[in-house]
Amino acid sequence: MGPTQSAGNNNNNNNNIETLGPLNTSAVNFLSKVGRMLTSLSGDSRETLFLFQRLSMLIQRFNSALIMDSFCLSDEDPDL
Repeated sequence: MGPTQSAGNNNNNNNNIETLGPLNTSAVNFLSKVGRMLTSLSGDSRETLFLFQRLSMLIQRFNSALIMDSFCLSDEDPDL
């Protein structure tokens, strides 16, 4: 799982994170850099850890929502 950046304008960087598999080296480096920036702003040395935890929870919640949306909750056609 890794970030990808769009080519073109430097002010518009799109970062995508795929949820299949573990983080690759470039994703870890990117998130660590963001964590260091957060640490320098807040002064809390745990910001990188918190970032990885928040990202993990976000992915788990999103995957859970996708799984729930895949179930047929209608009684109209139970064979689907």
